[in-house]
Amino acid sequence: MPQELSFAMPIPAHPVSPDRIGARDRNLAWARRHQLITSEEMARRYLFSQVAELSAYTFPDAVGEDLDLAFDVMGWFFLFDDQFDVPHGTVPTAAITACEQLIDLLHQPPGADPAHGAAPVVVAFADCWRRQAHGMSQRYRWRAAANWLDYLEGNLTEEADRRAGTRPDAEQRMHSHRSSGGVRPSFDLAERVAHLEIPPLVWHSTHLESLRLCAGDSILIVNDFYSLDADEARGDPNLVTCLMAEYSYGRDLALDVVRALHDRIVDRFLTLRAQIPELCGALALTQAQRTDVTRYVESLRCWIRGNYDWSRSNGRYSPSAAATSAPAAYGYLHPDAQAQPPS
Repeated sequence: MPQELSFAMPIPAHPVSPDRIGARDRNLAWARRHQLITSEEMARRYLFSQVAELSAYTFPDAVGEDLDLAFDVMGWFFLFDDQFDVPHGTVPTAAITACEQLIDLLHQPPGADPAHGAAPVVVAFADCWRRQAHGMSQRYRWRAAANWLDYLEGNLTEEADRRAGTRPDAEQRMHSHRSSGGVRPSFDLAERVAHLEIPPLVWHSTHLESLRLCAGDSILIVNDFYSLDADEARGDPNLVTCLMAEYSYGRDLALDVVRALHDRIVDRFLTLRAQIPELCGALALTQAQRTDVTRYVESLRCWIRGNYDWSRSNGRYSPSAAATSAPAAYGYLHPDAQAQPPS
């Protein structure tokens, strides 16, 4: 049902990248080359999910190698995420090991080779990280690596909570999902794809951090809203079900509460966005710096709208994909998933 529902979205729609089809084909070849996709069935499920194509919606101006990097990172995100989705009562040993290997890798300079025998998902990430860091300053690399580490540690937190039987409330769900949802690495990627860097003083300002928080929360809320059917089927945490349990809401009321929360967040984002010229003036930024900050904020705006449009149209959140979810099932893109793809 959720994909049939809409949000009030004051941000106008924008076209997807004109290089979408070419990037999709190149991404599939990359995923095969790195042994992330090893069968025709998995390739069909991957293409049906349209997970990498999120980049075409959120980076509408990117083409060529820049869009390829974004496609590869987005595809990697979902392929890695689903490795944690194993039948209940089973330990995702391979995913935990890969997570630990990735943490070790990020404590080395970009371009370092993964440990001998590292899992394909680790080798593939090393390729993405090398390309993401290329041409960027050391300061950017440090903060981007820190955000990747926070994402990986967030996945381990969620796995520990699953194992312990911890059921988060709505506030805890948002707090943990801000790490495990990978929004901060995605925003770092926006700088790399656009070939810009935000000046440190602006980067650390409360104003820009508030914009990132609003954009990130929008993405996480929309994703929980549209993945509700699959999460309910698996018994996985979701903001909607957390609200239902915490406040004894019915499903429809909880969905309405989530949409109202999203309305407030996007309104706050747009208010802060309108104040960016004042921030740039107060910090005495050069014209070039102002341009970079404006482009970065626009990339956050594209993320809010692009993620929403992608979430309503992709195969990952479709009823047919959700129908394959169950407590005893693997995640839709898990290497061991056996369910035939929907057609």
